[in-house]
Amino acid sequence: DSKTVNLTVAEPTPLSAALYDFTMESSTCRAPGYSPVVTVAYSEDFEAGDGGYTPLGTTSFAWGQPTSGPGGAHSGLMAWATNLTGNYFDGENGYIQSPAIDWSAFAGQPLTLAWWQYLNVASGFDYGSVDVSRDGGASWTTVMGPATGAVNTTWTEQVRELDGTFAVSDFRIRFRMTTDSSVVYPGFYVDDVS
Repeated sequence: DSKTVNLTVAEPTPLSAALYDFTMESSTCRAPGYSPVVTVAYSEDFEAGDGGYTPLGTTSFAWGQPTSGPGGAHSGLMAWATNLTGNYFDGENGYIQSPAIDWSAFAGQPLTLAWWQYLNVASGFDYGSVDVSRDGGASWTTVMGPATGAVNTTWTEQVRELDGTFAVSDFRIRFRMTTDSSVVYPGFYVDDVS
């Protein structure tokens, strides 16, 4: 959908008001010739290392060069995956958790969280989800999932808008996987978090 917005704009010279028409794309709130100003406050492609992410709980999550699932990383060679060379394990209940990410310079401002994922798990029995924390991991808010089945069978970008209360010095994100005790699939792969 596009909508026409009429604005009255006072021009400095001559001092008169004029009517201008701007056509704006309603789904993106963007007008032709204009683009948002984006500041990338955090970016991790996992090429130089595991990004400080820690596997916790009962999990097969590992950092490295995946050869199963999507067959490789989204960009470069390295990513996180529930199993870099095959299917995930039965009985998983764990996650990878980021280190503290300092977004306090943007206090009160909305944030955009993005990552690329491949998620293919046993439908109705195994689940992937993504949670965020504004208090260093003491409490969590789910921003994706729990999702089950062939959710993303190719690398797919996920984008979530967060309100200004998440612009803190100890923001964290975790990628979680829970499974039952039978039937396994390729699993949950994560790359390029920003």
